[in-house]
This record gives sequence, C-alpha cells and structure tokens, in this order.
Amino acid sequence: MSDLLTLFKEFLTCESAIRTIEVMDLMRSHTDNGTYEQLKNILLPIVPYSSRTIFNQLDARIRLASHLCCKEPAKVLVSGAGPCGLRSAVECALLGYQVTVYELRSDCSRHNILKTWESTANDLASLGIKIFVPSFKVYGGNLHIGTNELQLFLLKVSLLLGVEVHFSHGVCGILDPAVSLPNSSPGKWRAWVLPEAEARAFLKQPDLFQTDLAELALKPGEADVSQHEKINLVNYREAAISAEGAISRAEFKHSPELLKSARFVEFNHLYVAEGQSSRLIRNLGFHRKLFRLAQAIGIVVNMDFLNTTGPETKMQEFVVTRMAAKWREGPLGPIFDSGLELENLEYMRGTKNHFLAATTKCAFLQNFGVIKEVKDTVFESLQPDNVNVDKLYEMGRMIANAVGIPSQAPFRKKNGTQIFDFSCRGSCSEPYKYFDSINSDYESMMVIPIGDALQNPYWPQGLGINGGFHNSLDGVWSAHIYHTSKDPALVIQERVGYNYQEASYRLTDGKTWTADPTSRYDNEIFKQLHRADIAANVPFRLTKRVRALIGFQ
Repeated sequence: MSDLLTLFKEFLTCESAIRTIEVMDLMRSHTDNGTYEQLKNILLPIVPYSSRTIFNQLDARIRLASHLCCKEPAKVLVSGAGPCGLRSAVECALLGYQVTVYELRSDCSRHNILKTWESTANDLASLGIKIFVPSFKVYGGNLHIGTNELQLFLLKVSLLLGVEVHFSHGVCGILDPAVSLPNSSPGKWRAWVLPEAEARAFLKQPDLFQTDLAELALKPGEADVSQHEKINLVNYREAAISAEGAISRAEFKHSPELLKSARFVEFNHLYVAEGQSSRLIRNLGFHRKLFRLAQAIGIVVNMDFLNTTGPETKMQEFVVTRMAAKWREGPLGPIFDSGLELENLEYMRGTKNHFLAATTKCAFLQNFGVIKEVKDTVFESLQPDNVNVDKLYEMGRMIANAVGIPSQAPFRKKNGTQIFDFSCRGSCSEPYKYFDSINSDYESMMVIPIGDALQNPYWPQGLGINGGFHNSLDGVWSAHIYHTSKDPALVIQERVGYNYQEASYRLTDGKTWTADPTSRYDNEIFKQLHRADIAANVPFRLTKRVRALIGFQ
C-alpha cells in the first residue's frame, strides 16, 4: 500500500499530463476494474486526512447528478483536452457516460492566465481544485488561474472519474456505422484517430510551438474576413469547407499505411473542443458567423519569476486603459514615450510566472519596429516575413520593465511573447448537428462544438473561459436530452446559452451546477427565451419542465 500512497501523492502534484496519466494507470493496476468507487475505497484508508476531501467533494457531485444519469450505456468522444473539453468530459462522466478524450498536443503547454467569475470559482471548488491547486483563492483571492494549471486539474478529476484520456493523438474523421473494417464490426459510429505527426500532416496543422513561428502561434482563426460572404458592414459568413467531408460513408478510402497507424474509437456523440479554427468542424457543415470589430491586436508576455521568494511574487495586479484621465501617470505613460501606444494593459501574477496582456494597432507596432510595414489587412501584417521577432521580444521586455518586473526575469520557454489579431469575433451558425447513417437501422449521432470551437471568447482579461464552460455544459445537456429522449424539439427548447446570449451573465452561485441549465441560469432567462409564447399565452408549445420554470400552469 505504500507504493499506492506514493503514487497518489505524485498524482496530486504532477505537472506533466503524460506522467499524470501514467500514474493513474499505475494506481488503477491496484484495482480489479479501475472504477472511481474501487479506487476511492482502496485509497481512503491510506491517504492523509487533508486529501480525503477530494473524494468527499466528488461524491457530492456524483449525488448531485444522480437523478439525471444516463440509464442506457453510451459512449462520448471529446476531441480536444483544453479546459472546455475536459470540463465537458467531467460532466459527461458524472452523467454516467463512458468518456474518451483525444488531444493533439503532447502536454498542457499553454501559460496564459484566465480570469474566473466567483460562480465559476465555486464550481471549480466543488470539484476539488483546492486539493490540486492550493494557490487558487476561491474566497478573497484574485480568481484567476493559469491555463495549464486548470487543464491539469480537470485532467486529474477526469481520470479519477474514469475518463480515458490520450495526448499526442488527433481526431481526423468519422466512419459511418455501415462501413466495415478488418477486425471491426459495423453498426457503431467511429472516429479515426492518428498519432500527432501523422494527424498534423493530414489536418495540415503544423505544431507552431515547435517552430520559429511560436510568437505567431495565436494566429487569427478568422484570417481576412474580406474573403468571406459579406452580410452587412460588420457581419460576414464563412461557409463550411464541406457538408460532411469528414465522414467516410461507403468505405474507408485512405491509404493502407494510414489504416495501420489509425485507431478507431466508437462513440454515440462527439464533442469538438479544438478551438475556433477546427478543421473537423469546418468539414462537418458548420458555417461561421463573423463580426468584424475595430482593429485590435493582442500582445501576450509570459515571464518566469526571477526569484520565487522575492518581492516580485507580491506585485500588485492591475488593469489600466487609455480611457482613464491620468493614464500617463501609470505604466502606459513610459511605454507611450518609447514609441508604442497601447490601448490597455493588464498584469496578472501566476504561481510561477508574470502574465501581461495588452492591445494595440498595426501602426504602433510599425513605429516600434515589430512589423516592417502595415499591409491592407491585419492578417497580412502579421505574416512571419513581416514580423521582426527580435523587436517583438524587445517590446515585451520594455512593457515588463514599465510594469516593474525585474529586467533579468526570463521569458517562458513557450509562449514567451506572442501577438495575434482579435479584430473579429465569430461563432458557429448552429450549436449542434445530427447525422444519420446511410443504413436506417443504425442510430443517428450528434456533433457538438464547444468552447472556442462554438464561439470566440472576448479575449481581453481572459474572461472567455466562463462563457466557454457554460456553452460546454449546454452542449453536454443537448446530447444528454437527445440521447435520453430522441426528441430534437426538446433539445431546441433546452439549448439556453446559444439561444440567449446573455445567459452566461445571469447565473446561480456555482456551488451546485450540473449540465442541467436550470441549475446554472436564472429562471428569468427561460422567461426571456419563451417571451413570445408567454405573450401569446400558448403554453402547449412547451414541455412541462419549461412551463414550470416560466410559471405556466
């Protein structure tokens, strides 16, 4: 048992995704079937009292969702192990689904810091974040967390709940249940998955973090909107690449070499959490609605602490903007005098690093020498051959010095300094799609984009994670409603967050959230959604559940 206790302690503190999964596999080898209940019963007598809290909290979450649980065996596949993908995986596991997650990246490599609302922090606290990330201050703190810390926490909760997670593999396509393969019987929807190198080649997605282009890895997902269909002055429509080009219908037509390296994963429903530029979503018929804003270029600076016990670990966090009357008296003043005009600047302090985020325009980047010339579009202006990377780091250092970060503090090895365009926001024109097999004897399935794949977050201050969590949980609920009722009309009534954009701002306190939107959104949201039915006094259009929420008898 001492070996198991050692493994559990490593599991709590491990900072590598791959090693975390390996440790969980070793812990499960001490059980008969590797379930949460069996692992908990073996660990509880031997773990320190302070660590038992995680099991108490997960037990409470399991009880909370127990009345919603799926009574029929069902398999869920999640493509993407970012915070939203893993949060949806956790909720699916709580609902009783068998969950598998595939992530193209090899680790949790993002260092940007995300801000959470108090209700989101309460949700994370109810899942045990204080055990895994003691520095996260749920009460009286700054309510922010590093992206990689949040990913690792949700990864560990997922693994405890029995979710199967694989890094360095990407989902490349889908097989109709009617397709036969060697050693595979037809009848189930299957995704085909390739190892990272082969998947990146097939998807035409280079690993920018392993190249000299890392500084531009946060490239705009919408590129140049002028190439898309213009609806009006600010709205555009980006047509899907194909209606169902990612689905193999009659046969698997790819090369024998690809067939050898591919994995085939059965699923009933697929969640796509691959970010706004997901090729899978674009090849499954999802169009995008684009909204062009004023020119805005994001600047991110990540630096390690020079001294983990020095005064820099107590630096005050702040947000400053040029809209303030005395903006020149703060850090924006000396930055402006150096030839770079920033619209705003935010500093946040992580557990090991400094994080700076700012916005500017192309003309100011040219003044500082970061870009060589201002092109017709931001997309063209931020192409690699037009960016001076040395000047980009010089700019990052200058901003850091103005804030008070020690001049010897090193840039992080990954994501040290980056620039990207967020002058355009977009969202999928549909929150989900149903797909039928060519053989009517087989069940249909849902594809649900979640997180940034569904809707671009508003980048400044990292607040997108809050809305992202809710569109992910709404996606889980949509698939759950369809799987348990087979009623598309009921799914439409229940898709709260996508149908009413203010839903994420009218929330309960987060302590008892489930996938069920009534546990998360204020009842007023449901009244707003169905106000036409209320005005016309036609409650028969609504389910008993929704009628009760909005006050119909």
